Amino acid sequence: MKKILLLLTLSAWIGVTGTVQQINTGITINGITWSIKNSGASKPEDYGSYYTWSEALRACPQGWRLPSKYELELLLNEWNGYDQINGISGVFFGGDSNKIFLPFAGYKYNNMLCDDDDSGYYWSSDEFERYNEAAYCIEFYGEDGGTSYRTKENRFSVRCVKI
Repeated sequence: MKKILLLLTLSAWIGVTGTVQQINTGITINGITWSIKNSGASKPEDYGSYYTWSEALRACPQGWRLPSKYELELLLNEWNGYDQINGISGVFFGGDSNKIFLPFAGYKYNNMLCDDDDSGYYWSSDEFERYNEAAYCIEFYGEDGGTSYRTKENRFSVRCVKI
């Protein structure tokens, strides 16, 4: 009986690649279910991977997608304050039991990590209407943040939403 229970428990943690991963059921804020961690991260405070905009469009696992500009704006309205998890700085969004942590993962430029522990940049699925080489994102630093647009070649973080 103990062996069967152990196998069932382990199978819930083993992903397609055969590595142990945390199951991501997400946190729902304003009717949108957000991933509990960045794409490519193993836990909520990890930076995860960095993506150009075209890569970001394919960065979410099956059943998840890149959030729209509007969904990111709704998330910004749920700003719950700057804080740290295990020494990693970032911002909490949402209320008491339904909140997520977005780390100050910075961004990558020419494969160099910039502004980590100072700011966060997260892609949206929406292109900037007036300049097709740019797309919308949210960016935040300290106690301030908002939507912006940046060239698609920047490498930013991705936080997926459930389809």
